Amino acid sequence: MEEKRVNRRVRYTKMVLRETLIELLKTKPINRITVTDICQHADLNRGTFYNYYCDAYDLLSQLEDDLYNELQQTITRFAADGISDSLLVELLTTVEKNRDLCHVLFNVNSDQTYLNRLLELTRSYTFKYFCENSAKNLTESQMDLLYTFFSNGAVGVIKRWIKGELDVSIEYIANTILALGVKGAEYFFTEDAPTIIIKIKE
Repeated sequence: MEEKRVNRRVRYTKMVLRETLIELLKTKPINRITVTDICQHADLNRGTFYNYYCDAYDLLSQLEDDLYNELQQTITRFAADGISDSLLVELLTTVEKNRDLCHVLFNVNSDQTYLNRLLELTRSYTFKYFCENSAKNLTESQMDLLYTFFSNGAVGVIKRWIKGELDVSIEYIANTILALGVKGAEYFFTEDAPTIIIKIKE
């Protein structure tokens, strides 16, 4: 019973520290947030913080890794099904569950490093889809061009949704991304598709 109380207290303390960092990130970048800032806002002492994290960067890194791993597990679970509404709904449900964190990572006081890491997570998965659907006359570099175009469009939609600028359901966002992105790419998988003539340096 005592062990359960300790574990529950640890989980609660970590939750408070993580939520506090997210709130602070809404107003200033990570390089301006100190352990003292976090502890004062969380009403916890520095010793408690150092029981779990080295500094503010370590806390942020663990938040990022947790989200990354959750998204990666979802992609792995759907690996055999290819890109689908179901996969996108699951990914967006994870984003919704972590809306405040995603808001600061994707939009507020952040650089593109973490977002690029997430895009890299889905790159090979998307290339596999392209290859399995016999993309006509596309080299790997050209598939990369398509992926860059569609993935950044999807990210733009998701950013606006996270910020509350789009009052639509997860299913609607998923269907829209699939229709505009994947279905658009499928045009290049048909016999009528023109050969892409853009020259890309290998």
